Amino acid sequence: MIQETRTIVFGSEDLLKAINSYRQHKTGFLPPGKILYYKTNDGGVFVGIEMTYSGKKDKLDIPVSRQHLLDLLVRFCIENNIVLPARGVKNVSFREGQAVLRIELETEVG
Repeated sequence: MIQETRTIVFGSEDLLKAINSYRQHKTGFLPPGKILYYKTNDGGVFVGIEMTYSGKKDKLDIPVSRQHLLDLLVRFCIENNIVLPARGVKNVSFREGQAVLRIELETEVG
């Protein structure tokens, strides 16, 4: 059996684009407000959002679940014509503040 691993590393700008795109299509993913930044912490992602209540601005760090993160990265790849194998096992991790999408495939030969 042959094993193949594909790795896609998302820079800060692309990860923010992916978060914004996913937000437009997934109702309730994030509360309303302006996305200011994202940060990683202990293997998780938090999105900084500026929210306004009665004229008062507040900044909140909203956690993003690992499943949402995986979904938004896959969606970003599809939207940007980055081919992903449908049957590959997909997971997400972090390296130096960047999101890493890893796809693993097993192929029988002979």
